[in-house]
Amino acid sequence: MKPDDQQASGRYALLGLLLGINTDTFAEFARKNCEDSSNRTPEMAAAYAYSLLLKGKKEDAATVFQTLDETDLKSQALFAGLVNAANGNHDAARNYFQIAAAKSDLLPEEQTLLRRAVDSAQ
Repeated sequence: MKPDDQQASGRYALLGLLLGINTDTFAEFARKNCEDSSNRTPEMAAAYAYSLLLKGKKEDAATVFQTLDETDLKSQALFAGLVNAANGNHDAARNYFQIAAAKSDLLPEEQTLLRRAVDSAQ
């Protein structure tokens, strides 16, 4: 991974969080990089928002996603869906889950998370 590849850095943080490995370390990495506006990619915002969800801070996670435009939210549809579901916005969550389900680039861990989220939303 190139040090200046912020998209890859965001995916790196997400993968660590999804795997449950050193989640505090990956959460802190995502927080620091997300708060640095020059490093704020949709991937990093998703990683930070997901880390907040894991800590039960659903409102803070929603605040992170409020900084993204609709195109960026759709690119991170799984995590946008999770944040919306956690905050009781079930219609928006279902919409984002449908977008995520149509994506072919989800990691196996993301596919599992999506299946669990869709199952619990029904």
